[in-house]
Amino acid sequence: MTEEYIYIVVPDDAPPEARKELKDLQHQTLEDIHQVIGIPYMLHKGLKYIPTIIAWAFEKGGSYGRDHLSPDGRVSRKRLKLMREVYDELAVKIPVRIEEHAEGRLGAVWPCEVLDLKEVQEEAMLLAKSDEILIRMDDKRDYLLLFRSVMVETPRTHGWDKLPLKERIRLKMEEENRYFRAWGNFFLKAFELRRKYPNARFWFKTETI
Repeated sequence: MTEEYIYIVVPDDAPPEARKELKDLQHQTLEDIHQVIGIPYMLHKGLKYIPTIIAWAFEKGGSYGRDHLSPDGRVSRKRLKLMREVYDELAVKIPVRIEEHAEGRLGAVWPCEVLDLKEVQEEAMLLAKSDEILIRMDDKRDYLLLFRSVMVETPRTHGWDKLPLKERIRLKMEEENRYFRAWGNFFLKAFELRRKYPNARFWFKTETI
């Protein structure tokens, strides 16, 4: 089965130490967050820059994948409109471009300059460090979305549908919060490497494996 993940494009002329550290980060990303995952919950919690960067990398317009928070699994027009506006805002500030994927779908290629933007750094910090941003079962809005997600998702492991509903919701909450932390740590580490190797320009795009 093929899967897509965020890929870091490192130039051949980058210092060897920069290439190694960026490739190490790439390996971690492949292990932890290799699919377009967590985006609906990020938008639900009020984030907009990082979910747009991820979603547009997978598909122009940000509609890639299913939205488990909606009854029909489609990304809502409201969310697509928000991500379109955020993309346009970022495209004025940095040289992002749209390229064709191997399978013919169009997606954004984000330059490392996107990490220099304060708004992106702030969202990365929230995802990586803040407890306030996490999904909680004692929050009524969060719980409702967790419930909807669990009810429409395809069972991912043997015996999943045999678990009590509340246990499935709890596991879904923990999963989404892990994605929050993983994405936040990914962007913070990428920002750290951007500062450490300012002349090693790199890009984010998607790759199919």
